[in-house]
Amino acid sequence: MSFFSFGQEPEPTEATTLEPSSAVPAAAAKQLSFDGEEGRTLSVIAEPVSSAAGVLYKRHAADVTFEIAATDDMEGENLLAQVVAQTDLIPGRYEGGLKTWECSIDLIDYLSSLEPGWLRGKRVMELGSGSSLPGIYCLGQGAAVDLQDYNEEVLHLVTVPNVLINATPIPTDAPHSSGTIEMELDYATLSSLPVRFWAGDWGCLRDAMREMPEENKYDVVLTAETIYAAESHEKLLDLVMTIVKPGGVVFIAAKSMYFGCSGSLPQFLQLAQKRLGAACSIETVWVETRTVRREIVKITF
Repeated sequence: MSFFSFGQEPEPTEATTLEPSSAVPAAAAKQLSFDGEEGRTLSVIAEPVSSAAGVLYKRHAADVTFEIAATDDMEGENLLAQVVAQTDLIPGRYEGGLKTWECSIDLIDYLSSLEPGWLRGKRVMELGSGSSLPGIYCLGQGAAVDLQDYNEEVLHLVTVPNVLINATPIPTDAPHSSGTIEMELDYATLSSLPVRFWAGDWGCLRDAMREMPEENKYDVVLTAETIYAAESHEKLLDLVMTIVKPGGVVFIAAKSMYFGCSGSLPQFLQLAQKRLGAACSIETVWVETRTVRREIVKITF
C-alpha cells in the first residue's frame, strides 16, 4: 500500500527545552531543490502511524538517530547531537521537527472527517511540518502541498523521507515483529509529486512570499503544535495573512496550554482576534479533554 493507505513514538505531554547558547540570526527562507538527484536512493526503517484516516508511514525515530550518529560528532557542539541527547526544543535554533507531535494526528483525524474530496485540487501549506503527516495526508487526497520547517536538516532527515515512504509501495512480505519495515527510497519519485519543501524562519518566509501572485496563494494552511512560544505568534500571523487566499482557511492544532513555555492557545487566539478582527472568523472545531486539553481552531479569511 502506498499513497496513501500511519506509530508514532510515545510523546511527552510537554516539551523540554534548552536555552540557545548565543543569539543567532533567523534562518533564511530557502526552497529545497532535488533537481538532478534522480539516481539518489536512501535506505530507511519505516513504521506505521494509525489515525481515523487509516494508516500512513513515517521514518522510525531510531533510524533518524542512527543517521545523525553516523554522520555527526555526537560528542561535540553539533545542533542535532544536542537534540538527540537531551532536548525537544532549542529556541531560535531547533523547533522540534524530529518528533511526531500528537496534535498532528488530531489534525489528520479532523481533516478526514470533513466532506470527501474537498482537498482535491487545493493548494496546501503545512507550517512547522516536521514529520509532515498532515501535509502528507493532504497530498494523498489530491492536494498540491508545500511543507515548511525551520531546520533544513529536519526536512532532509524526516520530512522528505516521510513523503517518499508514503509514495512508495509498502513491502508486505517481510515486516519486522515490531511492525517496522525496511524500505529503499528513490528520490526520482519527488519529480512526479505536487510537493515542495521550504526551510527557514517564518518572518523570512513571509518576506520571500510577500509578492506572491494571488493565484499562487494557499487555499488551506495547516499547523500543529507551533504556538508554544509567544514570541513566534506575530510571525505566524503575519505569514498566514501574507499567503492565504481570500476565502482560504487555516487550521491550528494545539494544546490549550504549554506548561514551561511562553505561549498558549488562548493567548494566540486573543492576538489573532485583535490583528484580524472582522477580516476573518475564528471558531474551535475540535476539542479533546480526556488528557491534556487539545483543540483545533479554524480561521476563515
